[in-house]
Amino acid sequence: MEEIYELRKEIDKIDEAIIELLDKRVKLGCKIGEMKALRDISVEDLGREMKVLERAGEYRDIFDRIISKTKREELASMSSTDASHLSNKKMGIIGYGRMGKLLAEEFSMKMEVALYDTMNITDEFHCYSSISELYRGCDFIMIATPTDTVPGIVEELADMAVSGDEKAVFDISTFKDEVLGIYNEFPDSVKVASVHPMFGCGSKNLEGKRVVIIPVEGREADAEVVRSVFQPMGFELLRIDAKDHDKVMKKVIGIPYLIGVSFLKMISETDEIERYGGNSFKYLSVFGRSVLHDRPEFIEDIFDRSKETLIDFLENSKPTRIDVGLLRNGYEDEIEDCYNLFNRMLDAAGPRQ
Repeated sequence: MEEIYELRKEIDKIDEAIIELLDKRVKLGCKIGEMKALRDISVEDLGREMKVLERAGEYRDIFDRIISKTKREELASMSSTDASHLSNKKMGIIGYGRMGKLLAEEFSMKMEVALYDTMNITDEFHCYSSISELYRGCDFIMIATPTDTVPGIVEELADMAVSGDEKAVFDISTFKDEVLGIYNEFPDSVKVASVHPMFGCGSKNLEGKRVVIIPVEGREADAEVVRSVFQPMGFELLRIDAKDHDKVMKKVIGIPYLIGVSFLKMISETDEIERYGGNSFKYLSVFGRSVLHDRPEFIEDIFDRSKETLIDFLENSKPTRIDVGLLRNGYEDEIEDCYNLFNRMLDAAGPRQ
């Protein structure tokens, strides 16, 4: 028994050293988070994370949890998590569709939430009978309706706003070119900006998810008020100029949606082809079906708005236009890590029934 006791004492010493080193690691991560915030750099660095996991070898699972903990602390250091300024405020959400519902549940953890929707009524939150009642009764107004209806609602809110109203108004639509100019019709006392959550309604955990803030030209300071609403929620906040937002979204949303839907259309026209598909086939097949979770009108709107970008993408996707060797050289340091991550994701998903 004496030998076991001595060995356990040695283990206790090692545990203390591990805890001390882990604490030091997390603090260094927080410093990095602060530096990233100053430079507006994303907290996520897939290449770096994969290298750490590869070095961990058989302790990979443990280090995966350590990385997750560090990222949570890093995100906290990048934004103030103090929600005291929200405790006596009310968030009014116009539109209780899938995204409206998701964000209503999320914000209700920090403040009172109320709704207005022409169709979806719920007992979970107070529901106003009109947009004007919601505007008068709330401090923050979020427009979470389909993209094509947002400009009209912003215009309606601007018409009822008067100087002295201390509120913040913002939308979460996918494209901004038709709405941003209308925000200039609000009086200076109403703070305005546009917001784009970079996640879907199927997200179960929103901590660390990206939210892009798009300031209104000439009213850039207003965006900080809107930002302060999202900061305590644990989102990773990014900022982009209005002139660049839609151009970027046509690529980061339009192109993946085109790939997924086109692939699904192809396999739907070929009998039993899925029986013979491997890993890459399975991944694209699942992704294509997941895209169809969005409303057909939404997908068609994305394709319509992104038409020139998608045509350019297809033109440059011809095999004769792609130098695979040159492309590989540009991503040489990440290929192995991403390949391993890809296969782990498929393994975790299991076989499709």
